[in-house]
Amino acid sequence: MKKYILGWVLLFSTSALVAQSVEELWTGKTELSKVHDTFDWYQQGFAEYAPDTTIITKISDNLNGYTFLIFAGTWCGDTKYLLPKFSKVLNMSGVSDEKVTLYLLDFRLKSPEKLEKKYKIKSIPTFVIIKDGKETGRIVESVNEPVEKVLYDILK
Repeated sequence: MKKYILGWVLLFSTSALVAQSVEELWTGKTELSKVHDTFDWYQQGFAEYAPDTTIITKISDNLNGYTFLIFAGTWCGDTKYLLPKFSKVLNMSGVSDEKVTLYLLDFRLKSPEKLEKKYKIKSIPTFVIIKDGKETGRIVESVNEPVEKVLYDILK
């Protein structure tokens, strides 16, 4: 009986993974523009999010020396919710693509580059804010306030 149940569990688990598109299993360093061009959830979240422009202006005034490192997973619900919003805030604030590096992780939170180990990534998405080569803050998995406010609080 145990073998029978185990067999069904394995069958359904494998079927669920196969049913996902190959694109959802992307891993490694990836350009944010490629995620934008490929995934409907990203395009919709980006288009629909309307950040507070007063805070965007404050962020724009405080960006000198900052870069952004993002760890995410295209299969992850929290990534699907927060990545487009964070990206739109950066975009509206005038952050160039060269200042943003995205690493997509698999279901085990691993990537080919293994940079997630150095940054001790335990949950995704994780947005690491770096100034002059040193981490100054991070946003992990979810926010309780608008993402632009959380980011501004880290930058000020």
